[in-house]
Amino acid sequence: MDGDLRGFTGRVASGGEVSSRKGLNAPGAKLTLKPPTEKDIRGIRFGVEADCDWFAASFIRSARDMEDVRAEVQRAGGDQPIISKIEHGDAVGGINEIIGASDGVMVARGDLGIEIPPWDVPLLQKKIIAACNRLGKPVIVATQMLESMVNNPRPTRAEASDVANALLDGADAVMLSGETAVGRYPLEAVRVMNNIGWVVQEQITQRERPPLKGLPVTDVVGELAARSVDAVEPAAIIVVTRSGFSALMVSKYRPKTRILAVTREPRIGRRLHMYWGVEPLDVTWTDDRDALIVDAVHRSLELGLVYEGDIIAVVSGSTLIEPGQTTTLDILKVRDILSRWDRRD
Repeated sequence: MDGDLRGFTGRVASGGEVSSRKGLNAPGAKLTLKPPTEKDIRGIRFGVEADCDWFAASFIRSARDMEDVRAEVQRAGGDQPIISKIEHGDAVGGINEIIGASDGVMVARGDLGIEIPPWDVPLLQKKIIAACNRLGKPVIVATQMLESMVNNPRPTRAEASDVANALLDGADAVMLSGETAVGRYPLEAVRVMNNIGWVVQEQITQRERPPLKGLPVTDVVGELAARSVDAVEPAAIIVVTRSGFSALMVSKYRPKTRILAVTREPRIGRRLHMYWGVEPLDVTWTDDRDALIVDAVHRSLELGLVYEGDIIAVVSGSTLIEPGQTTTLDILKVRDILSRWDRRD
């Protein structure tokens, strides 16, 4: 193949149809173009102005790439979390460092399966999911999950198993692409994936419990909240969180109950939809911790998420120290909370 930045000429080795606006892969080639590109920078500026919830950075090959993208987001005046899309062979060797530098990871299997042999993708997918689970980073599995539904109203059995196994391995999210972008059955594809998720989530077990010694306090509280599910079977874990980090630390351990997050800003609540099992609660924020928890309980009752006879776990900060630090786990009966606060009113 010969060419320059304006185009190239090449020889077709295996013919077929090519539609417009397709990418070009060069497996094994060392590319000098690094993110963020000029196009990326324009997209970042637009996203910040539009107050988007997350950014996804394409073809991340190193932790340094992530740092450069994050710096560009900050230069544009944004603070959005960033997902690194793992779709280049060069990312494989430094995958743990990339995960550590990212706020989330997407296993983008389409380009990845071209950059590396396709038979290497399944084990790499499992490795990335396990590493993200260990570090408490949300992980998305994407591309060709229900590919046959681009043209057919039902998936193959293999595709249904693919989606289910990604969730059983610990993926926080599974994602459709061509099925909804250009497919003939976009709504059916969403329904099928949703149904698979509902069935599979009943079989997902809590994470293996790590030794608590040496863990950060927020991590310890999150893990203990997950443990409380075995002991007292709370109907929900209510998490008071300013940044969303405490909700992530509870989500990390996959408690078999719903996680209801109370946040200071709606945009933080929107971001929390990315985390496994987390549902943001629409409650007006107040720095009065107890009043905020009571409001969250009332809102949960209104939505039918908890009932008066239920037990709940509450993860929050202590009133003895400065706000913003998660240090407290309370196990409470909903009826007791309502009884005391109704008398005060």
